[in-house]
Amino acid sequence: MTEPRSTRRADTHASAPGRRSGGGRRIDLLVGLAVALPAVVSIALAAVGGGSSTSAGSLPPVSTGLTSATLVCPAALHKHPAPVVVARAPEVAGGAVQVSRAGSGGSLAPGGTVTATADHNGRIAGGGASVITASGTAAPGLVAGRREPEASAACLTPAYDEWYVGLGASAVNDSVLTLVNPDGGQAVVDVELIGQQGPTSATALRGMVVPGHRSVSIDLGKRAPSQLSLAAHVMVSRGRVGVSVEHRYDRLGGAAVVSDYLPALDESSTDGLLLGATVEGQTLMLVNPGEEPANATIRVLNGESVFTPVGTKPVVVPPQSLVRVPLPNVVPTSAVNGMLGLVVQSDQPLLATSRGIVSSDLNVVGMSPTVTGPTAAIVPDGPSRLVIAGAQRTGVVNLTFRNAAGRVLAQKAVPVTAQAGVSVVLPSSAAVVTLDPRNTAVSASIVTTGRKGSSVVPVRDTVRTASVPAVLPN
Repeated sequence: MTEPRSTRRADTHASAPGRRSGGGRRIDLLVGLAVALPAVVSIALAAVGGGSSTSAGSLPPVSTGLTSATLVCPAALHKHPAPVVVARAPEVAGGAVQVSRAGSGGSLAPGGTVTATADHNGRIAGGGASVITASGTAAPGLVAGRREPEASAACLTPAYDEWYVGLGASAVNDSVLTLVNPDGGQAVVDVELIGQQGPTSATALRGMVVPGHRSVSIDLGKRAPSQLSLAAHVMVSRGRVGVSVEHRYDRLGGAAVVSDYLPALDESSTDGLLLGATVEGQTLMLVNPGEEPANATIRVLNGESVFTPVGTKPVVVPPQSLVRVPLPNVVPTSAVNGMLGLVVQSDQPLLATSRGIVSSDLNVVGMSPTVTGPTAAIVPDGPSRLVIAGAQRTGVVNLTFRNAAGRVLAQKAVPVTAQAGVSVVLPSSAAVVTLDPRNTAVSASIVTTGRKGSSVVPVRDTVRTASVPAVLPN
């Protein structure tokens, strides 16, 4: 990890050469004026302003309409890729958006336009990485994702600071980071790795340059080989970059290599929700990015409560370290019935992802972020259900299901309560689900079962406004 910058100041109290120290305290005239004048001015300003004044820098940012938006879509992981669907959050008009596609050499080239409005979804064919940009009224509420049933990946805004947990850099478990620069100027990226013994030395991942309008892939097994399970802290110091991490599991001995995308984690939490997580064959990976040891308890979420299985012991996660927890060792079979996910509660903020093989497919589940307002998510192609939990109080989540063209299939109001989850089966032809939580924030994930495996897609808030710094008049 990067060491914190020193906050010590140079000593300003050393005597000046040639200055004599007298027995009494004599205040120089200029010094006295420097002390007195600001106080006099402050009193005068308070009198003019009726006793209340706002100093520069004390105003919060102003929320304004979003005028531009960018989403970066990862490449498909299968030979016959599902299309990327472009849709809108509730109550957003939308419009035409521009598409750029990454070629075999990594260069982005113009790929035409698609239209995504309140009642019409756009569609992007092809399996390569793509960039979607919108401006004006087409910018707010933009959402997109590829509908792969076993390896779904949402299209996300360019990142500046995020985490990925459960990476590998060996022959069996290997991860490939793909960095897409949607802008003309070059971007600079630093990746810091944390393993089971703490931070690892990987100087080859510092100061990586991503040229403008290009995609760059980094194979950890070649750049920073390791037998450990890893977490990656991706930080962009210049420009903008869309990040995706493909994890590959090679069972060796002739079996097919299986892969999935690791979910991006925006921040650590003392109450992490892994909605859609299973137990059989899964390993939970906990990362402590802080400076103090963390004591974590793994709990089970179902439709009635959140509970700690009998005999479960706290897991200690050392500072700046990753700990692997085989889930069958801590969650008994009796607790799996009706299970909707896991809750990781800890006294220090942690990052968590579970990873393992389910029905010969690699399955990865990350922490579900909080949804605070109307949003939308792309539903993978296959039998799917929406898992909702994390409500702070009793409330309702209004759901609308749309097909691939954008036509409304059904609507449903789902009651939610604190300390319990709910699972909603989606219509078979649903391609987009919109959520509008009322009276409480929630978390949600889409769980899809394909022919060869399953996938879990966390639902995120859709960006609808921009924050502009407040400027006070002179």
